[in-house]
Amino acid sequence: MRPLRATWIRFRNLFRTRQLNRDLDAELAAHLELHIADNLRTGMSAAEARRQALVKLGGLEQTKDRYRHAEGFPLLESLLQDLRFAGRTLRKNPGFTAVAILTLALGIGANTAIFSVVDAVLLRSLPFPRSSELVDISGRSTSFDIAFLNLSMPDVADLRTNASSFASLAVYQDSPKELTSGGVPDRIESSQVSEDFFPTLAVPPLLGRTFTVADMQPSVRSAVLNYSMWRGRFGGDAGIVGRSITLDDLPYTIIGVMPDLQAIGFASDSSVWTAFIPSNEDRTARDGFTVAVVARLKRGVTSAMAQHELDLLSARLSAAYPEAHPNWSLHVTPLKTFLLGDTRTPLTVLFCAVGFVLLIACANVSSLFLSRNWSRQREFAIRLAIGAPRSAILRQLAVESFLVALAAGLCALVCAWGSLHGLRSILPPEMPRLQNLRLD
Repeated sequence: MRPLRATWIRFRNLFRTRQLNRDLDAELAAHLELHIADNLRTGMSAAEARRQALVKLGGLEQTKDRYRHAEGFPLLESLLQDLRFAGRTLRKNPGFTAVAILTLALGIGANTAIFSVVDAVLLRSLPFPRSSELVDISGRSTSFDIAFLNLSMPDVADLRTNASSFASLAVYQDSPKELTSGGVPDRIESSQVSEDFFPTLAVPPLLGRTFTVADMQPSVRSAVLNYSMWRGRFGGDAGIVGRSITLDDLPYTIIGVMPDLQAIGFASDSSVWTAFIPSNEDRTARDGFTVAVVARLKRGVTSAMAQHELDLLSARLSAAYPEAHPNWSLHVTPLKTFLLGDTRTPLTVLFCAVGFVLLIACANVSSLFLSRNWSRQREFAIRLAIGAPRSAILRQLAVESFLVALAAGLCALVCAWGSLHGLRSILPPEMPRLQNLRLD
């Protein structure tokens, strides 16, 4: 306990410096007077008695320093002194301080804002387990100026029969609907999905269940709600499963509620999902490119391996159905790459550009500090002449740089926050995951 008590007393003394100095001055003055009185009784003159008393005490300032060293944290006290001195020095040069802080704040703020965008859009993984296994399967043809063509149901049937690279494969289709139950009528984002959709994404329901083969019948109308719809429209009712809602004037039975998923610009963002039930014409029309396909690769299978298999399948389908598939091929694209589209390159270029802006800002501030320190040579020479070590001067300069950087960082937060709001308004609305944009 004794070392702990000594440490606590030392820490407490950091905040009682003035009181301790007054007490120490009073105590040393009392000791000095006692020694002087003793010397006077031996017959010394007043001047000699004082001199001998000071010699015996070892010098007042040296004694104070030894006492402070024993009763406090010398390094921490020196650092606090450096901080106070640096603050006074920077206050005396408001022009230099303002230019240095604003220059760094602009560079740091711009980088923080752009990084927040890059992180939200490019760097974060998709909100699904083992998301790197998820891929988009689409068609491409020189007859169409479209990068990702939907597939026909016969194409999907061929994929399920002949493609061995995929653990599961699901189709989905955007299908906005009019919701007229649970409050004010509203046009909502909805998707029709096959029974494999949620198992392919590997996302279990929060309540109830997802679609099964039994839900894929024309006489059955089942619906799954997303988390926001369940909480906002239906108040988070735990007994919602089994109730009926009206979509496009038709009753649907709610069979499940999905957990809160991050918005990524995909069919998983829909407010409601219903069963995808193709018509007889869709089942047989080889040229009816109506559905999008998402698949999960088998463990150990890469996109390149899956693409090689699809190249062989594409060649067979093109040869078998030349009218439906002229100059046509199947392509595998990682789902994250598919969702990002053309946004990766401009965002990467923009991030590199603001990185160079930060480098230029740092170079300019470094030049300012070098020029300012050059003009302080006389000050440094005097401090060295009276006994200050070089390490103390270097530490003082480092503390000044730290204060400028700290102030610039705080200003950069405000700059980044404003920049992020500006970016949110000017970035293309179709850019994925903008809803998740937060200052980071």
